Amino acid sequence: MASRNTVFSRVSTASRFAWTAVAAAVLAGACGGGDEGGRSNAPTGLGPDPTGFDPGSNLSCDLPAELLFDGGAARDGIPSLINPPLVPVGDPALAYLDEWAAIKAQVPQLPDTRVIGMVVNGEPIAIPHNILWWHEIANFDLGGTRLAITFCPLTGSAIVFDATAAGVSRFGVSGLVWSQNLLMFDDETESLWPQMFMQGRCGLRTGKNLTSVPAIEMRWEVWKQRHPDTRVVSGDLGFGRDYARYPYDLYESGEFTLFPQPGLDRTLGVKERLLGIPDGSGGVAFPFAELDAIGPLAVVNRTVAGLETTVLWDREAFAAQGYEPRTATGPATLEVNGNTLVDRETSSIWTVEGDAIEGPRQGEKLIGIPRAFVAFWFAWAEFHPDTEIWIN
Repeated sequence: MASRNTVFSRVSTASRFAWTAVAAAVLAGACGGGDEGGRSNAPTGLGPDPTGFDPGSNLSCDLPAELLFDGGAARDGIPSLINPPLVPVGDPALAYLDEWAAIKAQVPQLPDTRVIGMVVNGEPIAIPHNILWWHEIANFDLGGTRLAITFCPLTGSAIVFDATAAGVSRFGVSGLVWSQNLLMFDDETESLWPQMFMQGRCGLRTGKNLTSVPAIEMRWEVWKQRHPDTRVVSGDLGFGRDYARYPYDLYESGEFTLFPQPGLDRTLGVKERLLGIPDGSGGVAFPFAELDAIGPLAVVNRTVAGLETTVLWDREAFAAQGYEPRTATGPATLEVNGNTLVDRETSSIWTVEGDAIEGPRQGEKLIGIPRAFVAFWFAWAEFHPDTEIWIN
């Protein structure tokens, strides 16, 4: 195991400042800002209301101003989605995924074709990164709940939130970023919610925690193979975006950030993907490279935040997720047996999604760790400065 001391300044609730101070601190750029998805030419010194918000007297923040930047796009300039159309595999509206795969084959440094996958009421759905590069938030009414599927291309962080539990009708993209990360807003109070803090940090809902929902991020080809009946977000959304184009050039493969990041942590590769399980300002980071060093499949058992946790790894899917080592019916102690994941109790076969697909426990599901999510190392280190790095 490797521990890491605090390198970055912690966010302090004592460092509150008014909206006018936020505006004075912002610079040009974007987390997907504008039609080009970033690198805005908007000038600095944008005045007290750079994004079109009505600050009123209540929009104060407990985020240090030096890491907050304006993306040059007004509120909703990066349009979040509400119930975008879902189509089956093979639909012509998914041509953008095949087009992107062909481009990726020619330029390997570009991002993989990845999706955020969920199974809701027995129905698998996939939200491709290609869509979220341009929209960052997709709000869905699923199973009687409004879910916000969020992805910030600059921090590589994919998290699903229960918007209904948060008391909001939808989450939108503010046009601001903090420490490279997406700042969401709600229509009701125009409070700001840093995605990776999973909490309101500006406005009336400062301090309100978000409820996250388990999901999994993996390669599209593997999701499609394992869920041939999946429905996928259509590329015909009417926004004029080219979903077969990555708007950040070689950002994902570069050892740099779009905005200044004091004390950038290089303990791991800046953009190395990991599964993070938070615990206050700490938690545990499970780097994909360390998990992959075990083999094509891996099971890691350890205690995180006082909870017994099983982390599963699948090289083919390039995916990891955390679970409690049990289902609704009882314990499930997983291990690798040849080229499969099995439980010791019944030798049933499981997947990285936590599903038993063969054997006596077929149809059972491991209990997910809702707050576990995938992100780039540098971002996880900034938001969780006391993190422990799991090393094989």
